[in-house]
Amino acid sequence: MKTPRIIAALVVALGAGTLVSACTTTQYNCQNSACTITLSGSGASTEPAGYTVELQGSDGQSADFSINGQAATCTEGETVEVGGYSATCTEVGDNHLVVDIA
Repeated sequence: MKTPRIIAALVVALGAGTLVSACTTTQYNCQNSACTITLSGSGASTEPAGYTVELQGSDGQSADFSINGQAATCTEGETVEVGGYSATCTEVGDNHLVVDIA
């Protein structure tokens, strides 16, 4: 029978799509005590200079993120104080955040 093979192939394909959509990437560049951090994908996190930054999510208008577990929300161009750091959200996209932290 071909039907079970087709169903199995669809299940594998759907599972692979889920894995791809759950991808996260991080990148950072630090000079002195200031870092520019790029987080893509919900749950993306990095430890650039002795602290942890994590993106909980972003809808293109505002981003929810945390520094050392302390939560914050920002919009593009906004500066917020969180976890003892000043964070300026320079780019906010769908599940994407670029933030300058000093």
